[in-house]
Amino acid sequence: MKFFFAGACATLLALAAQFSHAGIIDTSNNSFIDTDTGLEWMDFGINNNLSYDQVVDELSTTWIGWSLATEAQVLNLWHNAFSGKGSDFDAEYVSGNYYARYDDDVTYPTYQSVHETTFDSMGCNILNSSYCFSRGFFADSTGSLSYVNFMNFNTSGDYVDVYGRNVNLDSYRNNPDILYSTMLVKALPASVPEANSVMLFALGLLGLNLARRRQ
Repeated sequence: MKFFFAGACATLLALAAQFSHAGIIDTSNNSFIDTDTGLEWMDFGINNNLSYDQVVDELSTTWIGWSLATEAQVLNLWHNAFSGKGSDFDAEYVSGNYYARYDDDVTYPTYQSVHETTFDSMGCNILNSSYCFSRGFFADSTGSLSYVNFMNFNTSGDYVDVYGRNVNLDSYRNNPDILYSTMLVKALPASVPEANSVMLFALGLLGLNLARRRQ
């Protein structure tokens, strides 16, 4: 019996370690965390109504601690958040302007896609009774302004996509609009990941306690 509980404890620890490093976590700081990369992202809708250039100008004042997201960071976020989640259409394109698209067609009457929880964690630029729309700008590897966006419909399918590689959206740099955000990111403090270690240690103690009681 002791070996059974020791094995169960080891399994719990392995599962905890696996899930503690995967997914999008909502926070109370108008942000969400991609645990695959350990990066914290500003919620959609926080810096909307400000143009991309306005946000850039205010990085050292209003947005202290935040940085403009790189193309690689944005693509990693979108891959970790939406790829392989079981949507109806899930493909990546690595050439041209069209980076990626993950599409989920839903069935009446629920309209609950596999991306629903992720959408809820990321926030919205605009929210109404029909949909939640978000678009975030970033400078791609060519220096051209590009974007990621998702549309969370209440009465039809949801979609997410990424456009980049010199799509020539520079006219949006000075366009403040409720529909548009600027992708901002920052690294988590070194102490934050230690929470995972605390959780694993607590699970280990629980397993040992159960094993002792069964002896």
